[in-house]
Amino acid sequence: MDKLRPVDEVALRLWKSSAPQIAEELQADREATVGVCWGAVKEAQDIVNGMRVVFLREAEIAILSVAKPPEDPRERLGRAVREAWVKWHDEKPHPKESWCITWEFLDEDNKEMDRQIGDAVLAEQRKIEEEEDSDV
Repeated sequence: MDKLRPVDEVALRLWKSSAPQIAEELQADREATVGVCWGAVKEAQDIVNGMRVVFLREAEIAILSVAKPPEDPRERLGRAVREAWVKWHDEKPHPKESWCITWEFLDEDNKEMDRQIGDAVLAEQRKIEEEEDSDV
């Protein structure tokens, strides 16, 4: 091996003496970088998880709005009765306030009353149809 110049020897000694400190600094920088990266990964996971929750909630709302269970026929009849009440209310000069309450704002007792009226009208309609069929 060639003999080092005095300047090179000084540089080599300086490098050997500072190498452990440089290694420590590099290790600290590496650990800090890894910490920052893990923090970013954790933040990204939190964002993705939050988006997943929002997506699932929106999907549930969409599914429920499309896949509604079939409406109870009595409910449908009750709504029809209520619509008749509201329409009749609009034709009267001095109607009672209770006549114009729409289905959505009725209490359960009044909804049941309208359902029973609907049931009675439907039963009568079926009797009429049976009589008409027997006449033929």
